Amino acid sequence: MTALAELTRLGNDWQRRPEIIDRARAEGATWQSIADALHMTPHGVRKLHATLRRD
Repeated sequence: MTALAELTRLGNDWQRRPEIIDRARAEGATWQSIADALHMTPHGVRKLHATLRRD
């Protein structure tokens, strides 16, 4: 896979964050575990998720 193709895939997956976060929460993931997976703070994940869900 070329670097550009990999970046495109990452960009597409990034747009699906709200859906993936919702799925993780439904599967029992905590905000802390989601934050760890995204290399963010739990507060940052909750704020980002709320912002993306409004858009």
